[in-house]
This record gives sequence, structure tokens and C-alpha cells, in this order.
Amino acid sequence: MEESRIDKLIEINLSVMCKKHSKEEYYPCFLNEQGEQIDNIDIDPKTIALEMEENGLIWMNGENCKLLPKGEEICNDKGWIKYKELENKKIQDGNSKDNTINIFGDNKGNVLQSLENKAFKSPATQTMNHTTANEPIKKSLSEILAWTTGTIASVILIYEFIIKQWI
Repeated sequence: MEESRIDKLIEINLSVMCKKHSKEEYYPCFLNEQGEQIDNIDIDPKTIALEMEENGLIWMNGENCKLLPKGEEICNDKGWIKYKELENKKIQDGNSKDNTINIFGDNKGNVLQSLENKAFKSPATQTMNHTTANEPIKKSLSEILAWTTGTIASVILIYEFIIKQWI
């Protein structure tokens, strides 16, 4: 399926949802380029809805799609296609810049950063790989009392109904 066609359908249905007072729409009611309801033969409207959800434009609850603030902002600004073009341009501009850091205002301290080296991209990001298997167990006083009461009651019941009959 052509990416630009999906973008056009996102733009159309984002606009429809934005104009509605409820800011909601059922994805089976999504419209195509001619303003008609999308039929499943041509393209599945759920595909459009999932793409919109993946991009943070809507929130899906079953077939119901609720417009999120990001989607409304994009719709009110310049639309989905223009937004996507601007985002792609930002990414391309960011990749073409000279990534050097000038230390102390001279050229002696310039450090060339590699875009492929992830260590330079986000040095402050840490991930936790290992968690402790035995986490400390904290029990509340009411839980301890409930277990104690249950244990005492069980011992009394066993004594009264089983052991007394043998004696």
C-alpha cells in the first residue's frame, strides 16, 4: 500500500474528527478521498486507525477512536501531511549538521561525534538490566493479624472436630 495514500486518509479522517464536537469517530465510518465510507476491499479502515494511534493522534477503544491533543493540534495547525513533511525535514537537517562541540571557544577542543555511535547520542540514559529476584517482603499489621487468627481458628477446628473424636 502506498504510504502517501495512508497519509491522505489520515489527513481526511483527522480533519473529520477535529471538526466534530465529541472529537470521536468509529473507524468503520472513516472516509476515503471521495468523502465516502471506506470499504474493506480497498483498504481496511482499522489500518488507518492503527497508524493514527501509533503516531499518537488518537486513542482507540475497540472501534471507537478518540482524538488526542497532539492530533487536534496537528489538525488545527497545518494538517497531517504538512506536519509529516516538516518532521522529515527536521530529521534530515539534524543528520546533515556538523556535530562538533567547541570547548573553551577554540578549535583544539572540538570533538567529532558519530551519529552511528549511540554512546554519544544519549550518555545519560541508563537501563536497568537486572532486578533482584528476592524483593523484600513487607506485610502490614492487619495481614499478620489475619494470618494469625486464621491459623489459630484452624488449629481449634481441627482439635474440636477431629482430635476430640479420637480421644
